[in-house]
Amino acid sequence: MLEVTEYGIEIRDLVKIFPLKPGSQDGVHALDGVDLRVNPGELFVILGPSGCGKSTLLRCVAGLEEPESGEILLGRRTVYSAARGESVPAQHRQIGMVFQNFALYPHMSVAENVGFGLKTRRVALPEVRQRVAEALRLVDMQELADRRPRQLSGGQQQRVALARAIAGKPEVLLFDEPLSNLDPLLRNAVRTDLKQLIMALRITSLFVTHDQEEAMIMGDRLAVMQKGRVEQIGTPEEVYRRPQTIFVAAFTGRPVTNLIEGVVDLYRGELLLVPIESRAQTLRLPPDLAEFHGQRITVHVRPEQVRIAQGEVSNVTSLRIENVLPEGGHSFVHFHLGGPYKPLVVRTDQTSVQKEEIGRSLSVTLDGGTVYSPETGRLIGAFGG
Repeated sequence: MLEVTEYGIEIRDLVKIFPLKPGSQDGVHALDGVDLRVNPGELFVILGPSGCGKSTLLRCVAGLEEPESGEILLGRRTVYSAARGESVPAQHRQIGMVFQNFALYPHMSVAENVGFGLKTRRVALPEVRQRVAEALRLVDMQELADRRPRQLSGGQQQRVALARAIAGKPEVLLFDEPLSNLDPLLRNAVRTDLKQLIMALRITSLFVTHDQEEAMIMGDRLAVMQKGRVEQIGTPEEVYRRPQTIFVAAFTGRPVTNLIEGVVDLYRGELLLVPIESRAQTLRLPPDLAEFHGQRITVHVRPEQVRIAQGEVSNVTSLRIENVLPEGGHSFVHFHLGGPYKPLVVRTDQTSVQKEEIGRSLSVTLDGGTVYSPETGRLIGAFGG
């Protein structure tokens, strides 16, 4: 009997262990109790560094890896259940997959590449032609049906790989870092087109990437993974603005973010953060962090959440400018924090601070951010906007 789920994909307490050597009882937990629910028609992104388990998770959903325990449901049916000894073979899971390497056959035309999988499944030739034509129309490649892969750009090859995946009428689309082999300029253009195509298809999609910017652009929602576990699930805005752990805060910094461990102190009516490893420097905090007075905390602020007080110099909260890096219509200003700390990075408009001001000291205020327990690394508060 099929188990009904309201989700496009549901993953329950999934564990995957890779033995250290054949026959060994010890191994690496590539997936360590992963729970995940993807809504029907949703484009859901799995984000994390190399080795976090994101590709292993994708391969388990596809049926290319066998987990040790847990359950996987696709649409209205269970495709894997360790408790019941069920495992539907990959070819019967109704999934389409787009790999990092597009894996197009160079001796075949575009149309032949798209229809190859259908022919191996012995789909009738008239239906193969119909499905190939429809898939190429959806990705706007019908006029290039007779070309060979070498005659196509990287973006066009990516569209052919997507057409091949959707020609099989999948219930779920899986993307394993499909843009990582493209050059940066092409990658930016293709990711926008790809998201529009996926949205138009309305097929439940799981998209794996290590690129935080790509995850923020592509995902309706995303999950951040580390060491086989899901650290946080939310919309791109939720994950960026309110990271639940220090790891998520650091990993989603674009291009950088600020993490400072210190003690909250009060001096002449001003609330200050005194860095643990550099007590000669202090940072002004807003009054809404007064509840942490006397406590040791880790403060996280994005570069755009730090305010430079132009024309104001305070012996307590002034930091020396180490560098000014212009970037288009804005600049990143690096302030010296001392000790082992990385510079405090502040994003400003390009006219606010000039390179000629390197070495000058200015007062800064942390206007908004999140607060973490240094012991657990988990969120314990937030402040500002």
